[in-house]
Amino acid sequence: MAKNKTPDAIAKRFGTIEDNTSTSGFGITKDTALLIKEELAKAKTIEEENIQVEMARHLRRLTEIGTLIRKASGSFAQAVNFLPTSIRADNIKTKAAKMLRIVISLGTAANVQVSFDNGTTWHNLNPEGASSGNLAADGLYIFDIPIDESDLVNFRHNTAATIVLNRFMLYEMVMTS
Repeated sequence: MAKNKTPDAIAKRFGTIEDNTSTSGFGITKDTALLIKEELAKAKTIEEENIQVEMARHLRRLTEIGTLIRKASGSFAQAVNFLPTSIRADNIKTKAAKMLRIVISLGTAANVQVSFDNGTTWHNLNPEGASSGNLAADGLYIFDIPIDESDLVNFRHNTAATIVLNRFMLYEMVMTS
């Protein structure tokens, strides 16, 4: 597209013009060039509005889906729950499809586990490729875990030692399409 978007410049790009009369070949009139300029301006405005709408939608998702619901820190012996009471999934304020985002950092390498049934059954939060199942000391891990309405969620470690929980933050997330 020509850098100069005046009707004359647009018309010249498409051929020679003679006032507002038709020209041979691919030439266009000044009126047509003016219409093209107006349409380009409308398209640019629509594109900018679409970008603003998408940005607003993205920001709304960020503010709606990242609510901190619990956090913990300190020393924990083997098999002691990180949270004093399990999180009831049906008590989380969002009623859409749910997910918990766990941000965790340990002072000692340990195998962290999650329970969805108030501690009856435990599942390892193994990082991909970790042969021991341990989360590394002083690493920062983020896990997204889908949960069901009936879940009672808690966390612990099963390493034969007392570990230091540097950071444990639990966020309520909404799964959006």
